[in-house]
Amino acid sequence: MQKVPKKITFRKLWRKTRHARGFLTKAEAFKLFRMAARKNPPGDIVEIGAHEGKKTAFLAAGAARSGKDVIAIDPFVGRTWLLDILDEDKPLQSMEANFIREAPGEKEAMTRFWATLEDVGLDDYVSLALIESQQVEADSDISLLVIDGDHRGAAVAADLNTFLPKVVENGCVIFPDFANPRYQSRQELVKTLSRHPRVASCFVVGSLWGAILGPPDAEDDAD
Repeated sequence: MQKVPKKITFRKLWRKTRHARGFLTKAEAFKLFRMAARKNPPGDIVEIGAHEGKKTAFLAAGAARSGKDVIAIDPFVGRTWLLDILDEDKPLQSMEANFIREAPGEKEAMTRFWATLEDVGLDDYVSLALIESQQVEADSDISLLVIDGDHRGAAVAADLNTFLPKVVENGCVIFPDFANPRYQSRQELVKTLSRHPRVASCFVVGSLWGAILGPPDAEDDAD
């Protein structure tokens, strides 16, 4: 489908996406929007973990300005992985655990995702891969990578190993939820990534951690 140029102001987009569930502050949303709007470097915008499309909408709005495509990867099978990393003082029958179990099913979750994007007229800028990120073979250049799927250490490491080598020079990788103390293994991997030879600079906006990368090299892995 041929895309029709669509530019929506950040202020209007913030107002129209308030109904979508997701932990995203205004400053964090603006950072995602601005990074997606960069015309250079070239490459796709890849989001791992789309939920109800709140982050995706700001990435798509930026893509509308940069002429890029957004690829959202999410199997929409809920966030049951969170049950494995709940604090010890949060029993499995807690309100939080029940909220995770009662998450909408695949069909309803995907409907909410597309509804968020359609409501702001940005659905043509997004392609959805209904699959686990660990099953994806990254085969195209990436200008912006947002890793917000399974937060367990092994899953994050797998995402880095798969997608980081495809991020181009001057490209960016962003981790939402970095400040959440619950995700300690994820935080440790991000700290390790900050010392990676490709990382040229880092930034923090709210709970977003991000890095601008230098040119790819032979050591481009998450270890």
